[in-house]
Amino acid sequence: MCAALVLSQPNFEKKFYLQVDALGFGVGAILLQEGEHTTPTLLKRQKPILHPVAYYSATFTPTE
Repeated sequence: MCAALVLSQPNFEKKFYLQVDALGFGVGAILLQEGEHTTPTLLKRQKPILHPVAYYSATFTPTE
């Protein structure tokens, strides 16, 4: 919310992560991929920094 999210180019040699959410009237998804760490890795079990690769959202029709 505080910084602009910029889409990254996908690197097919790294894992992809998918985050989805659905409500009674629509669905949304973000395809993410692990990016480069900007700080030195001090802890081996540090969470990966995820960058958006693609977004998707749709509104359901009355029949859906």
